[in-house]
Parts: sequence; C-alpha cells; structure tokens
Amino acid sequence: MADARRFWPVAFVFLVALGLALVIRAPATTWAAGAERVGLIPDGIRWEAVHGRPWQGRASEVVAPVGELGQVGWDLRPMSLLRGQLAVDISWEPLRGGHLEGRGFAGLTSHGIRGLEGDLPASTLNHLDTGIPLLLDGTLRAHGVGLQIRRDGAIVAAGGSFQWLEAAAGLPRPVPLGEHQASLDALNERLQLQLASSPEAALGTSGRLAIDFRQPTPAVEADLQFEARDHADPGLHNFLRQQLEPDPQGHYRWTIQPES
Repeated sequence: MADARRFWPVAFVFLVALGLALVIRAPATTWAAGAERVGLIPDGIRWEAVHGRPWQGRASEVVAPVGELGQVGWDLRPMSLLRGQLAVDISWEPLRGGHLEGRGFAGLTSHGIRGLEGDLPASTLNHLDTGIPLLLDGTLRAHGVGLQIRRDGAIVAAGGSFQWLEAAAGLPRPVPLGEHQASLDALNERLQLQLASSPEAALGTSGRLAIDFRQPTPAVEADLQFEARDHADPGLHNFLRQQLEPDPQGHYRWTIQPES
C-alpha cells in the first residue's frame, strides 16, 4: 500500500505532462474545431482552412457577418501573461489586397489593440456590410493606431492616425476628394477623431468626431466643416449644396448632438 501511495503522485505528474504535451502539439485545426463546438467562436465566423499551431498560425478564406475577410494570422505573445494580459499579434490580408497588422490584447478590465499599421484599399469596404452608403476608393493607411476600451465601453486610451490617400467617394461613381487624415485621442472616456485634409485636397475638411461606446448604441457627436474647393469635381459641389446650407464664405457645417 505504501508503494502504491508513492506511485500516484508520480503518475499524476506524468499524466499532466502528457496532457500538456498533447495540447501544445495539437494542430490549430483541432483547437479551432474544439473552440467552435463549445461556442468560443462568435456566430457567423467561418473559414476554409486553418494552418499552424494554436499559438501561431493563420486561417484562410475567413467569412464574418460583414462579409469575406480573406486571411487572418495570429502569433500569441506568452510573456504578456506575466502582466495579467493575453496578447496576440494579428495580421489581416483582405481578398482584394492590402495588409494590416497590430497587437490585440485582453485583460481583466479592458481590451483593445496596439500598434496597428498597414495599408488597405478603401474599395475593400465596398464589399463589406459597413452601412456606408457611398462607393469608396483610394488607400487607407494606419499609423500606430491604438485603442484601449474598458468592459463598460469607456475609452481608456487612444492614439495614432489613419490617412486616406487619393481619397474618392460618391455615387454612382467615386469623385476625387484628396488626402485626408483622422487622429485618434481619448477624451472624457470617449473616442475622439480630429479630422483634417491636405491644402491641395478637393474637399477641405476640418473638425472633430466623438463616439461614446458606453451606450447600447454608440452615441456620436460631430462638429465638422467642409469646403468644395475650386478644382473639385462639379458633382462634389452639387452634393454639398443638396445636403447642407453654406455660410457666406462657402463653407458647409455639419453637426450632430447625441440624444439626451
């Protein structure tokens, strides 16, 4: 009996070590199938194939409720667990070109992304269910974009910027708008975007946009000013005149106040 009691701790350690070895060596396809069965994968997310290991791999032909996403890759950063977070480097290669990558993280009280970089054809959004009522063209470029949001929707930190190069938008065809930029910041627990355009842009843009994610439906507050410059497409002049009233200087102001 004494020999048996000495045997069980050794056997337990062996079984745990064997189980960990099997888990670590399991291909990503096994993990993905298991996560899908127990409901860890959100509804509407599908993929054609998964390659690699649970901590590093890629999924091809990913489809989400918004549409076809293309290829998504991940690389788990285990040292983040020492800081009480789960962090993973994520890359996205859409079907129609472009590449974005950044580090996603999740902790006990907040989650978000850091260091988002890369380019994305704006036309990619035309093929996704984004709710944007215009056709887009040009290149969207991310520069060190970061966002940290608490579980209750409050914005803890935000930074970096997006550029829209050779921007174009409109119906039935996109009209040139020029170069535009949105800088991210956190203000009063809301996400604030400061918008600006280059001096040569056909559409002059300035102002700010704030989004409060603490509401069931995000509340938007905006104070933006537009100007169709002399070299702008006539369709842009007509669109602004139909949608907004110009001031004496020919500027168009668009404001939104959140419902109280």
